[in-house]
Amino acid sequence: MKRLHLILDNLPHPEWVGGAAVLRRHAPALAALLDRGRPEPAESGLSAALGRLFGLPAHLPLAPYTLAGEGITPGEATWMRADPVCLRLHQDRMMLVGTADLVLQPDEAQTLVADLNRHFSADGLTFLAPSAERWYLRVEAVPDLRTSPPDAVAGRPIDAHLPVGGDAWTWLARFTEVQMLLHDHPVNQDREVRGLPPVNSLWFWGAGRHAALPAPGFARLAAAHPTALALAEAAGLPHGQAGGLAELTTGDTLAILELPQKETADDMLEDLARLDRLWFRPALRRLRGGGLRQLGLETTGALALRRSLTPLEAWRFWRKSGLRGGRAAE
Repeated sequence: MKRLHLILDNLPHPEWVGGAAVLRRHAPALAALLDRGRPEPAESGLSAALGRLFGLPAHLPLAPYTLAGEGITPGEATWMRADPVCLRLHQDRMMLVGTADLVLQPDEAQTLVADLNRHFSADGLTFLAPSAERWYLRVEAVPDLRTSPPDAVAGRPIDAHLPVGGDAWTWLARFTEVQMLLHDHPVNQDREVRGLPPVNSLWFWGAGRHAALPAPGFARLAAAHPTALALAEAAGLPHGQAGGLAELTTGDTLAILELPQKETADDMLEDLARLDRLWFRPALRRLRGGGLRQLGLETTGALALRRSLTPLEAWRFWRKSGLRGGRAAE
């Protein structure tokens, strides 16, 4: 293997875990790579980072690809993601709670989607929920919209991320109509009794039609993330999971490392230390030893960073790009 690209999804902001020194102590190899790498423009969400690597246009027409990844043939139809979210008012700004934090059950999803289909049947809209977290909407044509994926908006005010474009008013009206329908829905009433966030809105994004994708310049993908796997399928890129860099010895590789959201900082730091041991420490060692000619490193989530390294740069201990980056402009 001469080229490796690592994406660490959901890296917490240093403030959440007790500061940059704490992050460095639990993931010293990751910190060294981030310090010594050349800074490049970064995306705050994994969806946008994957879209760039797989050559998708800026508006990220991901819906038909992830739908195919669910085992449903998108055909020539236009599909849009309509993911369930929770909107909460915080200090006079509406914030988005992403799907991963909803703990939505499949039966809840099916009940909500059935009512959405009844309500919007006259508009010719068809909702699908093959996954509790990923919902889809079939529309007649690709709308003139620029949208943001929810992983770039979660935990942030939604104002700067609402749809814009020639068809924006139509979709903003549907956005409001959905909220009115879901406001007092029995599913949400039951969820609130159980102390769970309500599904009080849908997030429309990622509209497009399915088409073959060019190979992204890697020999394989090491990942379990559904979006990455769906794009790999569309690009004809071999893929599978890997428990660490030691399992990968040949072929330029793109690897997606997921850091699950945990209730406590200690639990999250423990997972980060494990990834540092299995991936970042061996990557730093291979760079220094010449086993890697190029390393791309990205972090997405609350701390969004992107670095590029060569073997020479891996030895530049005096370079301190630092743990600078983070939230996209709001």
